[in-house]
Amino acid sequence: MDEIIIEHLTKRYGERLILNDINLTFDSNEGLIILLGASGSGKSTFFNCLCGFDTFEGRIMFNNNENQETNNVSMMFQNFELFDYLTVFENIKFGLINKNVKTEDKKKLIDENLKLFNIEKLKDHKVSTLSGGEKQRVALVKAIISNPHVLLCDEPTGSLDERNSEEVFGFLKNEATKRLVIVITHNQRLAKKYGDSIYELKNQQITLKNQKKFICSSKNQKSLETKKIWSCLKYFGLKNFACKLLMILILAFSYLSLFFVSSISTFCNSDFDLQHQQYGDYNILKIDAIDESDNNLAIVKPSRLSESEIKINIGTDKYKLDFSFEKTFADASIYLDDKKNDNIRLLPMDNNEIQDFSLVTLNDLAHTLIANKKITLKCQKKIIYHGEKQNLQEEIKIDTVLKINKVIKEPLFLNDPIIYYSYQAAKKFFNSVQLTKFKSYFGKNISFYDTLNLVNCSTYTESLLIFTEKLETKKIYQNLNDKKLSMTRKISVQSRAITSATSLAELLHSFEQMLIVFKIMAIICTIFITFLLFINNLHAFTKEIGIMKTTLIKHKVIENSFLYEFIIFEIIALIISLLVKNSLFNVVEQISIKTLNLNLVLDYQIISLQSIELCVFILILLVMCKLTLKKFLCKETIYYLRNSI
Repeated sequence: MDEIIIEHLTKRYGERLILNDINLTFDSNEGLIILLGASGSGKSTFFNCLCGFDTFEGRIMFNNNENQETNNVSMMFQNFELFDYLTVFENIKFGLINKNVKTEDKKKLIDENLKLFNIEKLKDHKVSTLSGGEKQRVALVKAIISNPHVLLCDEPTGSLDERNSEEVFGFLKNEATKRLVIVITHNQRLAKKYGDSIYELKNQQITLKNQKKFICSSKNQKSLETKKIWSCLKYFGLKNFACKLLMILILAFSYLSLFFVSSISTFCNSDFDLQHQQYGDYNILKIDAIDESDNNLAIVKPSRLSESEIKINIGTDKYKLDFSFEKTFADASIYLDDKKNDNIRLLPMDNNEIQDFSLVTLNDLAHTLIANKKITLKCQKKIIYHGEKQNLQEEIKIDTVLKINKVIKEPLFLNDPIIYYSYQAAKKFFNSVQLTKFKSYFGKNISFYDTLNLVNCSTYTESLLIFTEKLETKKIYQNLNDKKLSMTRKISVQSRAITSATSLAELLHSFEQMLIVFKIMAIICTIFITFLLFINNLHAFTKEIGIMKTTLIKHKVIENSFLYEFIIFEIIALIISLLVKNSLFNVVEQISIKTLNLNLVLDYQIISLQSIELCVFILILLVMCKLTLKKFLCKETIYYLRNSI
């Protein structure tokens, strides 16, 4: 025997009293129970309390069990509560979601019940195409298909004609022999004809008006088991598709932001050896000793270090020394088609392969500026020597048409248009320039290059250049800078390549800080927008949640259905971001090379830092969704059901 025991049931909406201290017992021995009452008297509210859709004072026990989650109660609503976008068969099949029934047996069971109500021809019709009477019958079949212990029917014949209403009440009369059936109706005639126990809700109380003698048949009620969560998900996969797709895309964008910013950070914090090697003069260091005069102005002037001083402090033998031509070319001019250009710099390059001084290498900026113009180098240089017997002065002139040997790519940030000449070819050229006055004075051939080592000569002020091997430049640069204080004289060590690469690193580091701020904002915005979309998705399924609760699906199953769906969204978004990541990174690298000549190497692997950030981000979203689900299922769904039943 199934029974409902109601003790001190009281329900209020604010200050309005709906049900007042009701004490009743309904059992299956009473037959078909009819509940009458005027509109607005609280009949639907009473059903809501029985089903656990609304809060109340007092207690309700089903077969001595007070836990609403485990009570086997099915309810048929007066507004049907069907899925309009599903077929009749799919709607009724949803009523079996908690039953472990084979697919073939489900089909057979559904077909039998459809035939019982003469709606078997509507099996494959969408519910949205049915009439009110047809929807009423489908709702009734859906309510009893799961074989519940208790069946609650709210106006089951409200949309049916007289003949069909008789059939429905006849069916409910028969069902009352198998289970506890309570029906709300306004049809006094059918209530008297088919009702075995007639109750009336009036003045916040339920009283028994009439009761017939009824003999209950025995039954073998099977216990219901919780269906797998995936059975719920497959019914609603495509509903609210736009919101779900937007949620997935936003999550994928956030994951890409995490990957990209982490990769940029890795690049910015990496060694810049590869970056400074992009410059044409990357393996050339300029070194000077700095002496201060004794006057109050403390005028700083450069002087030359001895090779022994350099050798002691350089920390390696993998280098060679030679003279710079920087001051020689200080007054040189570059002409493009006979028009002087002051924006192009002239710098040396370590290149033994080129022996012709007129063959030069351009960087991208210079090549763009020069295009197909004729390049001419013009230079006049006075050499002055203060000898013991006499002073010498001689002038050399350079007027050479330069030919482009090749073009190299250098980072465009913080760079200038540069023409690189081969240092070895320039040395050969200056060795070939003989000074006649110097020959007469010294009694031997003296070239312009030889004057660079004459102490009393004006060219002696040229700096020394350290030519290093490919991977030694930065090491030597750091060694010399670290040992400045240990040397007897102050020194100046300069590397255009290392200085430019360091400035570029600082610029990228600032960019990295901006990206980190962007990442934080992106994560915050994602959490906020995802929360709104998740709430929107839940609201879109409020009706479905209400129907699931009336289809004997446990609260935990409903909650996990939406949580698992969100986890699926997370996985899909992660897969999308991983698929897009490599292509996106490749595009960014190509853009950095083509537009900036920056060898941007991004990390394609999900390293530990990214994994930790990703896990924390996903955990925050899951906790947020979990808490939202608990609150929503406890309040919003009840509110909806309270106003829809």
